[in-house]
Amino acid sequence: MKKTILILAFLVSAITFTSCSSDDSEAPKPTKDKLIGEWSYYKEFENGVEAELDVCDLKDNLSYNADGTMTAEYYESASKSDCSKIATSGTWKNLGNNKYEIIEDGKTNTRVITFEGDTFSFEEKEGDDLYKSVYKRK
Repeated sequence: MKKTILILAFLVSAITFTSCSSDDSEAPKPTKDKLIGEWSYYKEFENGVEAELDVCDLKDNLSYNADGTMTAEYYESASKSDCSKIATSGTWKNLGNNKYEIIEDGKTNTRVITFEGDTFSFEEKEGDDLYKSVYKRK
């Protein structure tokens, strides 16, 4: 009888430890890239000073998709009361360390993108001026 109880206890222990072991062969789930989503133009800074955006600027939208494609709608002032739309498309790739390669209408840009809360920003230098564009998640 003692032998039967001892064998039964051993089997219960073996089953318990086997069923509780972790499966190390599971691949980690990929995380969603922070850039994926819909973004609208929010702010612009020129040499550290916030620039005033007009009604057309505030209509600009960017869309980055999980499949590495992107679309953009930029608006320019056609007149004081009208905006004209320029639609573009392209691809994007995360190069690591917040560095992204964005190919839009055949033009390649490599940008360091900073994410803060529901915004992202990047800087561009034109001559002696430094511009910072800020986009807000929709």
